[in-house]
Amino acid sequence: MWRIKTLPPSQLYLPRVVELPEDSPMPTPEQILAKLYELRKEYDDDREDPHYLALHHSFLFISYQMEAFRKYVKEAAEKGGST
Repeated sequence: MWRIKTLPPSQLYLPRVVELPEDSPMPTPEQILAKLYELRKEYDDDREDPHYLALHHSFLFISYQMEAFRKYVKEAAEKGGST
């Protein structure tokens, strides 16, 4: 019988850090997500902390919506902003 192992949401998309080219004004979507993951891990010891909760849910939402986030970052970069 086949058994399917389900991963917790935090492991669905684990970004890898990629160096940002010097001429690029904005980080890639993957770099932004990697930074959120890194920041979230800093607060991992207290999962009731509001900072952890904000970072955790932001990370999960963006992970689930990567295509929309890539589109958003691309549009923001085209506008020349770092928003």
